[in-house]
Amino acid sequence: MKDLFEEIFMAMRMNKMRTALTGFAIAWGIFMLVVLLACSNGVKNAMQLNFSSMSQNTVRVYGGWRSLPYKGMKKNTWVGLRYGDVEFLRAALPEAEIVTPNDGLWGASVGMGSTQYQVSLYAVEPDFSTLSSIEILSGRFINELDMRDRRKVTVLHRQTAAKIFPAGTDPVGKFVNVTYDSITIPFQVVGLYDMAGMDRYQTAYVPFSTEQTIYRPSGEINAIDILINNIKDEEGAEAFAEKVRGLLSRRLIFDPADQGAIWIHNRIDQYMQTQNVMGGITTFVWIIGFGMLIAGVVGVSNIMLITVKERTREIGIRKAIGATPGSILSLVLMESLCITAMFGYIGMLLGIGVSELLCRKFPEAAYDPSSPSMFVNPSVDIGTVVAATLVLVVAGLLAGYFPARKAVMIKPIEAMNAK
Repeated sequence: MKDLFEEIFMAMRMNKMRTALTGFAIAWGIFMLVVLLACSNGVKNAMQLNFSSMSQNTVRVYGGWRSLPYKGMKKNTWVGLRYGDVEFLRAALPEAEIVTPNDGLWGASVGMGSTQYQVSLYAVEPDFSTLSSIEILSGRFINELDMRDRRKVTVLHRQTAAKIFPAGTDPVGKFVNVTYDSITIPFQVVGLYDMAGMDRYQTAYVPFSTEQTIYRPSGEINAIDILINNIKDEEGAEAFAEKVRGLLSRRLIFDPADQGAIWIHNRIDQYMQTQNVMGGITTFVWIIGFGMLIAGVVGVSNIMLITVKERTREIGIRKAIGATPGSILSLVLMESLCITAMFGYIGMLLGIGVSELLCRKFPEAAYDPSSPSMFVNPSVDIGTVVAATLVLVVAGLLAGYFPARKAVMIKPIEAMNAK
């Protein structure tokens, strides 16, 4: 075996340029496949993080302005949402798992004494934690007792709490002043949270019932969140959104065709469209990558055909002095295997190296939800890369088989007379 490898590497050294060019095609193919996979994963990871602030199977309904006159209601009149609309949709949508209000007050502030920090004050019910990616770090989230008793409690983001309280202080149980519309009231901190998503460190959560009593006596709300799990495609998502629009059009008196009367943010549809795009990108990357690998394999097959032709006399002499067909076959196949495996391994290492450099340049830890990125943590699965390299090696063996078979079929007398 040692003599076989020495002979193979001697043949490769004698044809350095040809071997290098063929090897470059192989290495470049696996290198580009790895880098393209890493980049597509970077885009995919960024999209996942951008969607992570809320569950993907949700629909959010906002109020709007009538753009069409309808049943005595004039054009350009406001269509507001109230808590009664939440209860109406709960009864009218048995397929919905959760229907919950979401009322945001912008321009609020929290703090202690004269030190105040601007936040968005979100009034929610306990179900909201199921819809979002809120992670409670200490304490708890809003619960049913808070809602029933209209408790003045709040859940702060860890970064907001760090600004208000001295280092080493546990904020849970402490009081902060919440100010909105010139009304300042002490609220007790019952929990600290972390959450991926837009403006995560500028949001303070309070019980919906408390907020409605103190700050929103009119009963109007900003939005309604709906969670539904049995939608499988974009058509189903769109049909559900239109069902919600139709139900509210009868209750709030606006034309069902009036797209401006209420605005529906269909995250289900949006998420599915994004997934389809990402699936298409991944498929395209694999097609391009395998195209490059095939080009390299074809190069291996060509170089082995040339090698067999150049060594026809040598092969004839070997067979004349007793070389078996198996030894001739293994000689050509092993040379093909060595070229494919060696340069494929080099391309794999270079591709993984570039992927690691990109991961350091665009780490997930540096993701800023206030300005969503399009490229985060472009890592690549090592198992996938190794599998692709093994496929390349097997393809290299197959590419070398036909030249090897041609070498085996050469008759000694014809080979020795070949020029």
